Amino acid sequence: MRSGVMVGLAAALIAAGCGGPATGTEVRSHAERQSPDPDMVPQTALANSAMGADLFHVLAGRNGNFVFSPYAVSTGLAMAAAGAAGTTADQLDVVQHVTPGLDLDLGLDTIAQQLDDREGQRTSTTRRGHVSLDLPVSLWGQKDTQIEQPFLDTLSSSFGTGIRLVDFRSDPEASRRSMNTWTRQQSDGSVEELIPRGMITDVTRLVVTAAASVQAPWEVPFDLSHSKPAPFTTLDGHTVNPVTMEARAPTGLSYAKSDGWQAVGLPYLGGELEMVVLMPDVGRYADVEQQFDGAKLQRVLSLLQPAPLDLHLPKFGFTTQANLADVIAQAGAAAPFTPGEADFSGITQDEALSISSFPQQAFLSVDEDGTVAKATQVVTNGDSSPGGVLTTVNVDRPFIVMVVDRATDEPLFLGRVVNPVS
Repeated sequence: MRSGVMVGLAAALIAAGCGGPATGTEVRSHAERQSPDPDMVPQTALANSAMGADLFHVLAGRNGNFVFSPYAVSTGLAMAAAGAAGTTADQLDVVQHVTPGLDLDLGLDTIAQQLDDREGQRTSTTRRGHVSLDLPVSLWGQKDTQIEQPFLDTLSSSFGTGIRLVDFRSDPEASRRSMNTWTRQQSDGSVEELIPRGMITDVTRLVVTAAASVQAPWEVPFDLSHSKPAPFTTLDGHTVNPVTMEARAPTGLSYAKSDGWQAVGLPYLGGELEMVVLMPDVGRYADVEQQFDGAKLQRVLSLLQPAPLDLHLPKFGFTTQANLADVIAQAGAAAPFTPGEADFSGITQDEALSISSFPQQAFLSVDEDGTVAKATQVVTNGDSSPGGVLTTVNVDRPFIVMVVDRATDEPLFLGRVVNPVS
């Protein structure tokens, strides 16, 4: 269950003034960041996979193509849960698949500290490029609210952050702009406007924001000269012709096949992050998607093994921007979003709070060089000859896609592509 123990707390004074009117004012504690615990990582990754699969099923009933970040959602909910009590806390535990023995806050923080090392220059035997991973998550509250000290201590020790305060009551539009500005700065400009007009009102008091983007080159790039339109059959049986890339790779990719599906792993430069494409067999998409859960996600990752592949993958790119409040409520946690039922008394005693919105924006795009890859430099040409028998994988029908951190198997992005040209 969630641990109430804080490790290495400092004087726990409130530090205000971080930021300014353009991005709100951060209020936080001086409590020291807890020490990471690698033993919590496998359970946390499994819990986040299970929660991610639950949200996946809700979103699948409403969308065609979509993508979101289970890691960012879990982090945002865990931050809010630090101030929750009663049924609200219980439902957040249920929707996040918190089990006995799992300290979710500690597990998330351990993963977060590892993810900090995923950015920067990476070099392989043939390429050099930059990997950028942005997952900004924040809590937003009402200006001049008295925030409870234990809550601030937990945010600081477990997440290395505080709560940002804006004036929802007097100026909701300025508050919205502040939240968008902060997210844009934290995402290096990849997220322009997380919160649309109308989402923030003068009765808003608590908002969780999350965004996700990855910009990284492939470890094994696709051959640009081989890209060409190819048929792709959508869920409704129609045929479209997206530009389809080809990579004839004797090494560098991974592959798995089981009952009803096959999967390909495409590592990003450095091999720490990886995109995984899970493609059901012909006529099996509905079955595979229906059975998709956290254990299946983790099983796919465990079965992937290096393999020589001739991979044909359609180019695609889309942004999913959604208020996940009702998605999370439908998945099993309605109380945190329901005025009069929510109990966030651990955040403040000034007034009763409920989460009014949980906007998230995730962007995923792939081309021959990578996922919105920044400039990549060729170091050497290397040996691109096929070098043996290649298994051909033709991604010509709807598939589930995820981006994972392979050291932790944490699902950073999860979504599906049912029409690459829509």
